[in-house]
Amino acid sequence: MSGSYALGSAAAGAATILWLVFLFWNPYRQTDSQGAVISVIMCVISLLALGAALLEAPVAMLLFGGVALVPVGLYLLLTPGIFAFIGVADIVVVLAGIWALWARYRRSTSEMVD
Repeated sequence: MSGSYALGSAAAGAATILWLVFLFWNPYRQTDSQGAVISVIMCVISLLALGAALLEAPVAMLLFGGVALVPVGLYLLLTPGIFAFIGVADIVVVLAGIWALWARYRRSTSEMVD
């Protein structure tokens, strides 16, 4: 496993753990269950990003990292407290996916030159 996939795995794993913490110990919990549903969906997306990183699929890492980042990750990035690190972890997953795609492209172009 290369560095980009290890970084993506660590970031997606951290996001998954933070989403589980957010699901059970949400300090902003309302009386309705809408927040729990969103937390479960985002936890599943983080698990999919983790699976993509473990399977070394950079396009899937970008897809799941971007889906997790854009609606909720950016919002949580602006909140005070530990849950802002969910947004940071989502950004790291996206950057790791870009790094993995760049490394794959660089490797394929160097094989064409040889």
